[in-house]
Amino acid sequence: MNRWLIFSIVFLVSIVAVQATVDVTIRPIQDVINADGEASFRLTVSNPNDEDTFRLYYSGVEWDVPPESFLLGRNQAKTITVKARPLYVNPGQHGIPLTIKSTTTNQFKQVDLVVNVRTEEASEYLPSVGIAMITPDPYVPSEPLNLTLILSNRNPLDLKNVTVNVDSEYFSFTEDISLPPTTRTEVSRVTIERVIPGPLPARTVPVVIALVYEGRTIGNLQKGIEIDRYDPEFHGFVGEEETFLKTVQTFSVMNTGNVAKEDTFNVPLPLFKGIFTSQKPKADVLKQEGKRYLSWTFTLEPGEERKVIVTTNYRPFVLLLIILILAGILYFVLRSPLSITKTAQVVETAEGGISMLKVMLIVKNITNKQISDVRLYDRVPSLADYYKEDHLGSLAPDKVVKSEKKGTMLRWTAGTLEPFEERIVTYKIRTQLNILGGLVLPQAMGNLKSKAGRKRSTKSSTFKLLHKP
Repeated sequence: MNRWLIFSIVFLVSIVAVQATVDVTIRPIQDVINADGEASFRLTVSNPNDEDTFRLYYSGVEWDVPPESFLLGRNQAKTITVKARPLYVNPGQHGIPLTIKSTTTNQFKQVDLVVNVRTEEASEYLPSVGIAMITPDPYVPSEPLNLTLILSNRNPLDLKNVTVNVDSEYFSFTEDISLPPTTRTEVSRVTIERVIPGPLPARTVPVVIALVYEGRTIGNLQKGIEIDRYDPEFHGFVGEEETFLKTVQTFSVMNTGNVAKEDTFNVPLPLFKGIFTSQKPKADVLKQEGKRYLSWTFTLEPGEERKVIVTTNYRPFVLLLIILILAGILYFVLRSPLSITKTAQVVETAEGGISMLKVMLIVKNITNKQISDVRLYDRVPSLADYYKEDHLGSLAPDKVVKSEKKGTMLRWTAGTLEPFEERIVTYKIRTQLNILGGLVLPQAMGNLKSKAGRKRSTKSSTFKLLHKP
């Protein structure tokens, strides 16, 4: 039977069997020998359990390893020198499986002694390197990918300029290293760090490692990297363009995860700014913790992106403000300097209706400049008559003209009004019939001449009088 097959069977049995809990440390004394030489190792055996007797032995036929028995108390350790002489082995690297068995519980532990055998005629070894790779478990795509290669030189050869090739569908790596002669307990490490552009799907990605020495592959390994499910919040890259009183923000909303996802994307929106802000596409307004946001809900595949445009434009507001200011200026420039206010009150009633009214015209110069040649005009409705009386402290009309269709026209000459001067003109009218409910008095009018000599006119508003008997 092939010696490697025997070794594999013994190794598998040792995995499934109940093993002893002793701890064993191996230190080589002579692990490189000729075919007629003798290897030696120093083994330190520690017993963390109760006192027991242990037996150390080799059950194969390819090596001559003297057995040994020893007693260990609780938490005691013993150092043993083990010698091994080759019987039926070829040149190369060999593993000698030793068994340390408890005579009380029959539990055992197996350790391997690694020996390199060569002959005097053939002192060279074929290069052989063990490879292991430590990977993130699992790998999160948002982080840099860190890999560690553990390389062990299985032969006492000084390997210089060994090319390490690492390949996958997302990255590759090449580096030349040197591997000094080692034993199984001495290793070299190669660290690889890569930033992989996403999004990476959640799956297993194979990584192939090959070691090349002097044009020949001396070691290879294939191992998978588990990529974890990754679904972060949507990320927006913003570009901003500012012009006069206008700002346009462009957001590229992207799903940087590796699974399809429905999520919201929010942009802060102060209250005043929101009055002048528009969006494309249309957004909802979200209120959260006392703050306002523009909010969009998107369903995006991995790597998919959407454009969001937010425009803040103060130009219409400023234009409206300028128009209002200009309108105000024009109003004050073009308005009549004369103000007329017309009011009335009932002074007599008969049979529940209005029989006499007192009308009051309040005339005022509303500017800081003198106006002259002021004349007032008012009209008494046809259903009433002007009631003439002596006017004490009030200006009497200097002209009264009666018309059957238009009623009675009254005119007053007020002369000159100083800046901000105010005058009050009153008169009474008697109704021809007792009026129930009320009546509407027409507008009064005034003409004047400004200091610059320009003629201007102004009118009061109509006055609606309501009467409740």
